Amino acid sequence: EESHKELNQPFNAPWDRSVHARLLERLTADGARAVVFDIVFSDAGPNPVADEYFARAIRANGKVVLAADSVPAAYGEQSVQAKTIIQPYSQFVEAAAAVGSAEVVPDQDLIVRQRRMAGMNIFYPMGWDDNGLPTERRVQNFFNVRCDPHLPYQPRFKPGIDSKGPPEIISRPNFIELCRQLTQIDEQAFQELWQQLGLSIDWEQEYATIDDHCRKTAQLSFLKLFADGHAYAVEAPTLWDVDFQTAVAQAEVEDRQLAAAFHHIRFGVEGGASFVVATTRPELLPACVAIVAHPKDERYEPLFGRRAITPLFRVSVPILPDERASIEKGTGILMVCTFGDATDMTFPDAHSAFLRERVCGHDGLRRGMSATARDAFERLLDAGFDFHDGQQHADAAG
Repeated sequence: EESHKELNQPFNAPWDRSVHARLLERLTADGARAVVFDIVFSDAGPNPVADEYFARAIRANGKVVLAADSVPAAYGEQSVQAKTIIQPYSQFVEAAAAVGSAEVVPDQDLIVRQRRMAGMNIFYPMGWDDNGLPTERRVQNFFNVRCDPHLPYQPRFKPGIDSKGPPEIISRPNFIELCRQLTQIDEQAFQELWQQLGLSIDWEQEYATIDDHCRKTAQLSFLKLFADGHAYAVEAPTLWDVDFQTAVAQAEVEDRQLAAAFHHIRFGVEGGASFVVATTRPELLPACVAIVAHPKDERYEPLFGRRAITPLFRVSVPILPDERASIEKGTGILMVCTFGDATDMTFPDAHSAFLRERVCGHDGLRRGMSATARDAFERLLDAGFDFHDGQQHADAAG
């Protein structure tokens, strides 16, 4: 803890990475077979030259594992929580052998060794989870290809060498072949790393989720679930990848803070009165199903139990109290839409709001407006409203 004083480095800010680079060079020169950092180098350091020096030292060692971290990301008060993954700075990730796993894998290996010492017979295989979106994305970027399941298989296919041109469209069997080819290379590198770390894995018991055995096992499992009546189809919100055209798990989503602007939209109230919603997602106005404010917000207490009128679309929606609304954020009153984020997914169950028809298609683009909505939108533009100006207001009467 005193080293930051001795080295004249800031305590709560990124250090000059030349310190880590010199340490790594010494470890490499001393024959270290693998180096594991428990520091999350999440940001660029104060000295770009030192960052490049550190990246070269990582690359020269060849067996450096960098730490990653995860923190809960809250969407509003008392709301659903997800995990935000904190990755190392991209310059270091590109040079490292692996990221994030070294903190977890030795822990489980320690437990396995302890159980063996207690006389237990431990099944400790090596399983490669390589049948998913991260593998697909890596293959897409590495070979510059995209998969079209409708195309026929091309025997003896070899991907081109142009990594910057338009991606080459290939069949599903060809794409799977590239997945197997690249994952075998990556898994060999990880195996060498884990063996150098001294993990006591039974390397004779390997399996991969992309191989024929595991895929057949998964398919038989789904068939059994269907036969037992546990498989069903239902309309429900989900995280959607507009590129892969598939649902994705929360664990595969990386949250990023992006600059945005509040757009102020005025809603009318049945029986008179109005209020202004400040939103960063004005394009979701057609999907608005309710208006909520904090129950202790005196500004909106008289509106609870009444109904608001959405501008442009003239839809009547309930005005409801909810403790998840922040009094300080924006104007303190917000739209509930189907669906803008994870918070929106929690509101309909709590208030039994109606689901609005999808505003966007599976490609993530807005669907075509009806003639009535288009006419109202054009009249709003003619009146001088600029949807890109965060200070403008759209009136319900507009």
